[in-house]
Amino acid sequence: MTTLCSKGCGRRAQRRGMCSSHYNTRRERDIAYGRWQSGYVDAEPARQHVLRLRAAGMGRRRLAELCGVSDSVIHVLVNGRPERGTGPSRQIAAGNARAILAVPLPATGHLAAGARVDITGTTRRLRALVAVGYTQSDLCVRLGITAANSTSLFHAEGRVLAATALRVAELYDQLFMTAGPSQAARDRAHRLGWAPPLAWDDDTIDDPAARPDGVRRGSGRRRLDADEYDDLRGLGFSDAQIAARAGIQVESLQRFLDRNGIGVAS
Repeated sequence: MTTLCSKGCGRRAQRRGMCSSHYNTRRERDIAYGRWQSGYVDAEPARQHVLRLRAAGMGRRRLAELCGVSDSVIHVLVNGRPERGTGPSRQIAAGNARAILAVPLPATGHLAAGARVDITGTTRRLRALVAVGYTQSDLCVRLGITAANSTSLFHAEGRVLAATALRVAELYDQLFMTAGPSQAARDRAHRLGWAPPLAWDDDTIDDPAARPDGVRRGSGRRRLDADEYDDLRGLGFSDAQIAARAGIQVESLQRFLDRNGIGVAS
């Protein structure tokens, strides 16, 4: 059955219940008055979210089920249509974008142990622990893996088993607020530009697109500012914990406090 234009002109409806002529007239008027709202939005945010979901181990079909969008929409969003010579979508229906962005990243602990996930967060957590004084060999012992099998974990090579990513995340939660015993490890992290825990936010440490906050180029040390120090002290962190999170010695923190005229915390 042919749907006719809602304006009563007798022509076939093309878009939003109107024929092309009435639709274009309505569109031009709404644009002129600043009322026009396109049904399409920039596809990039949705595409990046799909890539993060895939990196976390979620399959394309499962994603399509969760957001109620067809599998072909996901495919074209990420891969385009090579058979037609077109690249990934530049725009996407606003409703589809909202549905995709509403799908949360799966927690590593909810994935099958044998699933392989993006290694970014695992590597960042291990490097951050080295930056606060834990040697690579010590971390391997704590994780129950051999040093020979740890190279890829510290250098973001390939993907990692969800079970391993979970063990690393649990170890990180246990140690990141406590300075390790090895100055050699801290020096190595500084030399390699590995960021300490304070440079990462819990919400972004697993995001491949995120960058460490406040780390100078070529340095793994975190630049602390006076306001942040006050905030951390107000949250109950000790000077030793703040120094550990910043990847510096307590003595260096004390020099920072002296330079900025900040009184010694009790």
